[in-house]
Amino acid sequence: MLSIERLIVIGIAIGTAPNVDADVQHFATVRAGIEMTVVGTPFDAGSDHPALVSPDGRRAVVATYRGDVSLNTLHHQLLLFERQQDGQFGPPSVAMALSSPVIGNRRGISTLRWSRDSRHLYTLATDHKGTTQLIDIDLSGRGRSIVTRTEADLIDFASDASGKVLAYIERRSIVPVPTERGVFAGKIISDEDIYTLLSGRSQPSTAQGLGGGNVARLEIDGIKTSIELPADEWPVAGGMSVSPTGRYVVVPVAMTRSVIPASWSASSMPVRWDFFYGLRLYDRASGTLRWLHDGPVDWRNRTVTWSRDERSALLTAVFLSQADGTAPQESVVIVDVATGASVSEFTGNFEIANPDAALEDVQLVDAAKDGPRYSVSGSQASWMLKPISEPDWQIRLLQSMNQAPLMVQERQGAQRLLLNPNPEMTPARLNHVQEYRWKSGAGVDLVCGLYMPRGFKSGVRYPLIIQTHGWTSKRFWFDGPSSAGFAAQSLADEGFLVAQIGASENELSTTREGAAGADAFDTLIDALVGEGWADESRLGITAWSRTGFAVRSALAFGRHRFGAAVLVDSMNSGFLDYLFSSDTVKGVAERQMGAAPYGDGLNAWRIASPMFNFERIAPPVRLVKLGPKLLEQWEDWASGRHLGKPIDFVWLPEANHWPILPLERMEIQQGAVDWYKFWLLGVTDPAEDKKAQYVRWHSLKRGGS
Repeated sequence: MLSIERLIVIGIAIGTAPNVDADVQHFATVRAGIEMTVVGTPFDAGSDHPALVSPDGRRAVVATYRGDVSLNTLHHQLLLFERQQDGQFGPPSVAMALSSPVIGNRRGISTLRWSRDSRHLYTLATDHKGTTQLIDIDLSGRGRSIVTRTEADLIDFASDASGKVLAYIERRSIVPVPTERGVFAGKIISDEDIYTLLSGRSQPSTAQGLGGGNVARLEIDGIKTSIELPADEWPVAGGMSVSPTGRYVVVPVAMTRSVIPASWSASSMPVRWDFFYGLRLYDRASGTLRWLHDGPVDWRNRTVTWSRDERSALLTAVFLSQADGTAPQESVVIVDVATGASVSEFTGNFEIANPDAALEDVQLVDAAKDGPRYSVSGSQASWMLKPISEPDWQIRLLQSMNQAPLMVQERQGAQRLLLNPNPEMTPARLNHVQEYRWKSGAGVDLVCGLYMPRGFKSGVRYPLIIQTHGWTSKRFWFDGPSSAGFAAQSLADEGFLVAQIGASENELSTTREGAAGADAFDTLIDALVGEGWADESRLGITAWSRTGFAVRSALAFGRHRFGAAVLVDSMNSGFLDYLFSSDTVKGVAERQMGAAPYGDGLNAWRIASPMFNFERIAPPVRLVKLGPKLLEQWEDWASGRHLGKPIDFVWLPEANHWPILPLERMEIQQGAVDWYKFWLLGVTDPAEDKKAQYVRWHSLKRGGS
């Protein structure tokens, strides 16, 4: 068996590696992180088992992409691996390469599937018009062709065994939305979204369903129809499937907590769940629509695998209720398709290596236990998992907090290197990461990852940056859990100690959420100051998405005084944002405060909402808004300006909540690095193109607006 260290030495790369600075002291730049090769597709949560194996087991395909700052584009590749006579995979070839600018939600390449005869590979890819279409890659050497010609982007697809029945989910087009005119003048306001009213256009939706409005369609022999869903459900990416004969079509849908079925409400659903996802089954023979499984599924990694007679279907990422009333656990379920009844259930975090194969040939990977594989045996009435005693060679990623991902093939403990996507990312050139544990004020055990500053020396206290939204030692995170403002390695390269911290999920959507987050930050600072590593007078903190509320709570109510903060597209739980939000987001804020902000409930908001206490937020704040909904961060901006506080506001109206376009990432991530260096180190970048930035920031430091 090859060790990680040995694999590094013999690493190889496919394609052109990004240019890197030969000076090890300055390697881990924001640009280096953007231009590293990522195994997977944009917006994916990531998996240690990235290969999609063909139904016959003879081929596997892996998607990769990397940014190009100079061209402001992403370069995608689909790498094809073929089994050799000894069962191992040979060197990869490039099945498809695509380079194009990516704007907003468009991903370039996504959603890979095999034909059932293993001769064709299908993927969603951006065409020359910038629209995401279905592409057929003929592996017999006949090239590739565009299958669909839609006006809007596709976000998911599936077909039957013959290819005659094609189902897909189409992103709602952004169109002008007229408002009703008054009798004499003006416009009548009804239930329009405020951003629709301001722009005169419908608002964009996302693959995860936020914004709603996606459309599920069927195309049979070139004739298109729509699958009608309940008005309070909308189709989303991940889990669309068509049975072998084309009779059944599975449409993954999302809905809010307020409209979930009564059968789901009876289960012990965690209070932090605000959006729910399920699998709708459309029976073309009867024209009926029902649940394939009457229960929620995870928003990631959903797959449906059919038995050959299509009487049974295996579903992954299903949440099953527990007899003791605890939160539902993620499981694999095999259902009777005719009735929707569960006939076999297996608790665990399973992934499917070959989801396009028949149920009888499927291989399940137990991701939680580092890769044991199982097959499924039995019949419609009862199925069971059977360990595979002599598995084939399989492709996986080998990575850790200090090891950039290596693509290897393994079998019964033996490993062989297939690809080193980033040979320049050696541990010697990166800043060391270590796991750190401490206790909260309530005695709860907490854990984070510490990115140690370049040239770390014991006895020296370093400026500390806290990054939020999660931690795992099993992943290599150059930036952090996303590209939205996090820049861990780059900050460590500039001499910062960076703590990548998670949150206590048990406190989410409760009146303890803000206080628990602030306490976690405070006690971590206490611990790192006690170690002699952190400088209490130079503290920074970055928020993104949900963690915006906890970070703002820490800035307003925490024990420690921060010297700078970066708030990227994040929840503020303020009154203005409450008024502009959907009922679902309103419900989150009400659970955080314990009441709606009216009558006596307003007192709870006045006490607990950091936005009602903005005068207590002292550090310079850099606000970043991603996407068109500018007013979601306006309360921070207006409050800071009114109170004369140093606040900077950057708006990227075309960006996604999880930005991927290289220049957007440079603005967000390099901007965060520059912000912390300016306020905590007193350092400016002499680059000519940053002069205006520092003129603005020096004005803020002098008290100007």
